[in-house]
Amino acid sequence: MEEFYDQGDSEKAAGLPVSKFFDREAPNVPRCQVGFINFIVMPLYTVLVDLLHVAPLVDNLKSNLATMEQEVAEAVRASELAAAGDA
Repeated sequence: MEEFYDQGDSEKAAGLPVSKFFDREAPNVPRCQVGFINFIVMPLYTVLVDLLHVAPLVDNLKSNLATMEQEVAEAVRASELAAAGDA
């Protein structure tokens, strides 16, 4: 994540809007992981399964994805509860 935050720091220093997930002041690691798994890793693993017959890799990836999605859901619920408490 550090390289993402470095990029965000550069954007901020240049007076540009900070790209999503690159703002170290508003980190959201689980959501970043979900996006990375869905758009980069899962398609790659799907091809690897076909080529190398490594289905356990996809099973582990799906387990990791479920964990990250649960963390995102918990963070959203906590945020909603905090917002309701402020109202």
